[in-house]
Amino acid sequence: MRDIDFTTLTFRASSLGKLMTNSRQKKDILSVTAKTELQEVHKQLLFGYRKDIQTLPMKKGILVEDDAIALVSSLHERDISDPYVKNSERFHNEYIQGEPDVYIKDEILFDIKNSYTLSTFPMYYTGDVYTYNKDYYWQLQGYMWLTNMKKATLVRCLMNTPEDVLEGVRYKAARDLGVLDLPVEVEEEILRQHTFDEYPKTLRVVEMPVELNEEHIEQLKERIAHCREYLNLLSNHLSNKI
Repeated sequence: MRDIDFTTLTFRASSLGKLMTNSRQKKDILSVTAKTELQEVHKQLLFGYRKDIQTLPMKKGILVEDDAIALVSSLHERDISDPYVKNSERFHNEYIQGEPDVYIKDEILFDIKNSYTLSTFPMYYTGDVYTYNKDYYWQLQGYMWLTNMKKATLVRCLMNTPEDVLEGVRYKAARDLGVLDLPVEVEEEILRQHTFDEYPKTLRVVEMPVELNEEHIEQLKERIAHCREYLNLLSNHLSNKI
């Protein structure tokens, strides 16, 4: 077991939504969701443990990321010599860290989320990201904070599902049906649900703009202080049992 002082720990921008959920109990600052997330962080850092779970939708999101960025670049009519590319720089400050998908200093900040099928694609989105998905909202606030940007965009894309993922879809379907070979009509339905080339690219990309909220950044700083205190309490709890 490692001896770690969590007082200066920086949190991943992608975890901020869980940490910022409000507790249903007025006496508690941290919600059950936040505490569960922090307990997972504590175990991973203290014991070198890592929970490695990858679902088919997660696998698809990783595999199509570059193609999704290229689709957005094409939609924005970027010059062929200067397309959007995947950002590889990780940013840090005293509180958080993160790696946005597309970042051009003082110009562009995107985070791309790829939908698994049409049923999870927000084609008719209207409104604001905070109402749509608080996890994504807080993640983008974190990225803007890290990069000193005032605006960012959550981009939802609908990409064809790669063959590597389709193999998993077919396997699950065959297992559910109790067969070795899928009927032709089932195979055709799987392809129909995971292939979107016939849709115009303007319908396969939904952009959701977000502006930096300074008040929310201050709330993040305050919440992170409480999160660090809780992590140190977890360490003390374990120390008393040894």
